[in-house]
Amino acid sequence: STLGQNCFSFNEILPGGFTPQFGGTISDVSWVLGIKGQTYSEWDYDLSVGLGYSEIDYEISNTVNPSLGPTTPFSFNPGLASQLEKNINLDLFKQFNIDEKYQINFATGLEWRRENYRQKVGDLASYAVGDLALDPNTGLSQGFGVGSNGFPGYSPQSSGNWGRGNWAIYTDFEVHMSDVFLFGLAARYEDFTDFGSTFDGKVSARMILNESLTLRGSVSTGFKAPTVGQSNVINVTTAFSPQGLEDQATLPPTNAISIQLGATPLRPEKSLNTSFGLVGAIAKRFYFTLDYFNIQLDDRISTTSALTLSKEDIQSLLDAGITDATSYSSAKYFTNDFDSTTQGLDLVVNYETYFFNIPSRFMFTYNWTDTVVDRVTLYPVVGADGSTNFESNLTQQRINMIENNLPAQRASLSVLQEYNKLSSNIRLNYYDDFYEDHLDAAAGFDIVGGSELTLDVDINYQYSAHFTLSI
Repeated sequence: STLGQNCFSFNEILPGGFTPQFGGTISDVSWVLGIKGQTYSEWDYDLSVGLGYSEIDYEISNTVNPSLGPTTPFSFNPGLASQLEKNINLDLFKQFNIDEKYQINFATGLEWRRENYRQKVGDLASYAVGDLALDPNTGLSQGFGVGSNGFPGYSPQSSGNWGRGNWAIYTDFEVHMSDVFLFGLAARYEDFTDFGSTFDGKVSARMILNESLTLRGSVSTGFKAPTVGQSNVINVTTAFSPQGLEDQATLPPTNAISIQLGATPLRPEKSLNTSFGLVGAIAKRFYFTLDYFNIQLDDRISTTSALTLSKEDIQSLLDAGITDATSYSSAKYFTNDFDSTTQGLDLVVNYETYFFNIPSRFMFTYNWTDTVVDRVTLYPVVGADGSTNFESNLTQQRINMIENNLPAQRASLSVLQEYNKLSSNIRLNYYDDFYEDHLDAAAGFDIVGGSELTLDVDINYQYSAHFTLSI
C-alpha cells in the first residue's frame, strides 16, 4: 500500500521522544589600568582605563530541528551573545580650608563609556527552515517547528552588533557649616547617544546631637538607561503556554511586529531615594547604626507576557524577510511596565568585650524590606466579540515575585573571637518566609517558603605568618 508513503513522524527515529539539554560556555574577562597621585597644587587625582567582556556560547543537545525531518542533527550550536564595555574615568579631589576649624572637601570627575552588544549567528541547522516547514502546495505551515527545538539558533536576520556611547561629568562637595553640622551636595550630568541626557543630584547632611548620637540623612535622584541588549535582543525560546508548548519570539521594542503589538521605544528608569538614620556610641566598645530608606522607582523595565501573533502578524514577519516566522506562536518585548516603592530599615549593633577571657566581638544585624507595585501599565486587548478591554501585562504571580520573592525580614548574630593563633566566626542567620512561582508565572505552581535558620561556623588556625588553615 502507498498509504503514508510520503508522511513522516519523529516517532520513527525517536520512539521515546526527547528532552532538550540546553546550556553554554560562559567567558568573562576584565582588565583595569590606573594611576593615582597628587599634583604640585595638591589635587589628588585617580585616572583609570577599564575593559570588561562577557560572552555566552550556547549549546543544545538531545533535540531536533523538526523542519529538517529525518535529516536533522541532534546537537546544535545556536550562536552566542556577548557584551563589551570600555571605560575611562578621571577623579579629582582637594581640600580647601575655610579657616583653622572648617574645610571644604571638593571632588569632580569625568567619565566616558562605550557598550557593545553582539549576537552571533548559530550553525545553519540550528535555524534552517527545512522542507517540512511549509506545505509545498499551499505554502501553509505543516506543524513542524523551525530551528533547534527548545532554543532556535540566531539566524542572520537576528544576528548583529549594536553599540552605545555616553559621557558624564560630576561634582561633589562637603562643607562643615559648624562644629556639629556637615552638609553635602553632589550633581551628575550624563549624555547617552541613544537616550539623550539626564541630570541627577544628591543632598546629604549629618548633625551631631550629643556625645552619643549623630543624625544623618540624604535625598537623591537616580537614572538607569535600558541596556543595549534590552533594546536590540532577538531570540526565540520554547516555553509553556495555556495551549501547551510554543515558540515565543523576543523582539526589540522598535521591531515592526513589536510596534504592531503595542510597543514603544524604551525610556530610562528613574528613581527618588531618601534615607535618614542614627549613629550611636552607647559606650566605648558598644555602638550601632539605624537607618530608614525609601526608593521610588518609575518606569521599571520588564518583558511583556507572550502576546499571540495573528496570521496578519506572521505575514508581516515573512514580508520583512524573517523566514522562520511560521514557527512563532507569540512574541514579547521589553517595555517600561510599572512603578514600585521599596522601603526598609537597617540596624547594625557592635559590641566588643571579653568572653571567658577571650577578646570577642558580637555583631547583630537586622533588615526589614518591603516592596509594593504602585502602578502597572494597562494594554488594550480585543476580545473575541470585538470589544476592547484593558489588561495588565504583569500577572498576579509576577507581582508576588516582585513584592515577596525576597524575605521581608532577615537577621544575623555573629560572634568573632581570637585566641593566640586561633580565630573563629560563628554566625546564626534568620530568614523570613518568601514567595516563589514555579518555572513560569503561568504554570500555576506556587511555593511559599517558611522561615529558616542557618548556622555558619568558620575556624582559622594561623600556623605561621605565611600559612593559615581554615575550616
